[in-house]
Amino acid sequence: MARNIHTRWQISGTAITTSPISVGGMSSGAIVDLALAIDGQGSYYIPGTSLAGALRGWMERNYGEDTVNRLFGFQSKKAEQGGHASFITIADIRIKSKNLDFEVRDGVGIDRDSGTAADKCKYDRAVLPKGTELPIHISIERDKEINDQSWIFYKDAIAHLLHAFKTGKIPLGAAKTRGLGRVKLKDNSDWEVETQDFQTRKGVLAALGYQAHQAEEKLFVFDPATANSQAAYLTIAIHWHPVEPVMVKAEGDGIAVDMLPLTSGNGDSSLTFVLPGSSIKGSLRTQAERIVRTVLGLGIRSIKNASEYAKADYPTQINVPLIGELFGKAAKIDKSVENGKQQGHIGALSAIDCYANLAISSEAWANIKSATSEAELRNSLDAVGLSDTKQAIHVAIDRWTGGAADQMLYSTLEPIGFDWEPILLEIDFGYLKELQHEAITIVLLFLRDLMLSKIPLGYGTNRGMGAIAVDSINITGSGFSKDLAPLNLENKNLDDLDRELLSTLSDKWKQWIDKNKLVSEGATK
Repeated sequence: MARNIHTRWQISGTAITTSPISVGGMSSGAIVDLALAIDGQGSYYIPGTSLAGALRGWMERNYGEDTVNRLFGFQSKKAEQGGHASFITIADIRIKSKNLDFEVRDGVGIDRDSGTAADKCKYDRAVLPKGTELPIHISIERDKEINDQSWIFYKDAIAHLLHAFKTGKIPLGAAKTRGLGRVKLKDNSDWEVETQDFQTRKGVLAALGYQAHQAEEKLFVFDPATANSQAAYLTIAIHWHPVEPVMVKAEGDGIAVDMLPLTSGNGDSSLTFVLPGSSIKGSLRTQAERIVRTVLGLGIRSIKNASEYAKADYPTQINVPLIGELFGKAAKIDKSVENGKQQGHIGALSAIDCYANLAISSEAWANIKSATSEAELRNSLDAVGLSDTKQAIHVAIDRWTGGAADQMLYSTLEPIGFDWEPILLEIDFGYLKELQHEAITIVLLFLRDLMLSKIPLGYGTNRGMGAIAVDSINITGSGFSKDLAPLNLENKNLDDLDRELLSTLSDKWKQWIDKNKLVSEGATK
């Protein structure tokens, strides 16, 4: 039986990526482990299912399961309870540029015992650069069974959804909590909406193209007063400056210099240095794990336990209470459960790629990479304003001769002498459920440590690089506590927090420690 559709709206707009984006294809590529999706004509594209999943996930966290099922459809596990198809249809996003070059981002797991790359946890992925344009086409239908009063609620929810995507609140693709997948409508534009009315003869003829569409009042206008969002969010802006050179190592090497800093597209034809969200999030996660292990006594309660911990595989090492909920947990299948059960989940905390306030043309960067002598490298760096950036020579010392060890001489380009954008962290409390207060406590503790310069960032942090100084931290958001957001932290402690809020967080934190200490003590006996 065909659906009885009341009205259909065709919604379109051009989005632009504000960070690199990765939507994988069906197989690995010859150059990278995780290749981009390509259509039958050899062009990059983003399947409509990827955008639909992101929109549905946002709607469920903000408006609940009943609303998302009504708009996006559902299939009941019990056949007699039925289900229905989605009333929201999303087209594949076809990227028009055929000469678009992808970038390569590396990922690696860090062994918590040795501090080096974990075995079998190194991979790389292809990403489309910042500034890639994405044509978006969405179709929304209103079922005739929805009465006018109910439709007002659904219309406001859809308006909120479209506004969230327009303003960059709904990321797409892979690694979206690690800096990738940030998109918003281009140039602060708005959605184009075409209405197709199937309740009148004139409307049907217009939908079929036999009559011109008449101008109508603006639809799906977001009004914060009518937003019934159930979710709570925090955005943390960390204003900082480097004390020592800060960089993440690029995959390729130069000629005159061996190790180069990672660069990324700057939204135009230029490049700039970047601290990927994955690197920032990894550093913060390591510190958060250290805090939890300290208060729970994990991995240090006895020599026997420490020895077992050192031999544990990487997934076991990072399986720390509360950290998985806040930072995410890799998916795996629990074979003890019938039909298997996925144990992984996305983290509540996202770290956005952080870019240097510096523009380098592709040609100028190619000159730096291809410089064959120190003098040529110096001239190429000076030409783009990197007068303070230098080539540092490193060598291992032979313990027998006291001279340079054979084949252990290398050089690094250490960038310094320019400013960086603020580091941005986002927390979606919809992923935390009953652990919101405990998660906020962990976040505030590692922010304190960051202000105390205890958390270096990037490459070579044990060799004089990566030290940063925090100037201030601005916290904004909604739905958690008026005493936490908005808030500006400038001291190297948490004295700026409201006394009552600190008391609540302290009580919840102590209760959580007592509860999980009993579990950890039982596991180590």
